[in-house]
Amino acid sequence: MLASIRVVLVDDHPPMRSGIRALIEREAERGGWAVEIVGEAGTAERGLDLVRSLSPNVVVTDLDLPAMSGVDLARAIHEEALPTRVLVLSAYDDAAYLHSLQSCGVAGFLTKEKPAAVIAEAVRAVSRGETRWFVMPPEDALAELTDREAEVLRSLAGGRSNTEIADELDISEHTVRNHLTNVYEKLDLTSSREAVAWAWKHGIGEK
Repeated sequence: MLASIRVVLVDDHPPMRSGIRALIEREAERGGWAVEIVGEAGTAERGLDLVRSLSPNVVVTDLDLPAMSGVDLARAIHEEALPTRVLVLSAYDDAAYLHSLQSCGVAGFLTKEKPAAVIAEAVRAVSRGETRWFVMPPEDALAELTDREAEVLRSLAGGRSNTEIADELDISEHTVRNHLTNVYEKLDLTSSREAVAWAWKHGIGEK
């Protein structure tokens, strides 16, 4: 029988902790793997105490916590060379945190809106020594795009219509739509409005 993955949850909202516990346990049962939530904490300080005393395989933590933050928790675990792997589960996908988290040895980052199966799979993957980053720094995200996809995104952010983009780049509107579909998939977006907002947020829109 496979050993259970031992997990500590850190979130300052008890209903959220209960929900995360339930979805991880449910998905583990469905997937035929064992998990044990060995502790819960409402603060990073208490979470660190639990990590020190219980040595879980994974700590799943929010970023926005009272006093000591999720980044501080990850840094403390890293600096103390504790064996626990850190998975950040946040309500926000702010890429500004990512470099700090990566430098602290965090194994994964995803938002709470991700499907239950994705969150549970990330816990399992991180426990095996893998990484799961569902939010990328803007420069890394842009690197996922082809040159033409990036051009289309910049033009879209500059207020151009599909027809104008097609004329500007000397391609068909059908090709523009295909490029935008690829952009949405690679950046985890669902519409042109979200794509424009993403581009401006990360400083790549045209004026």
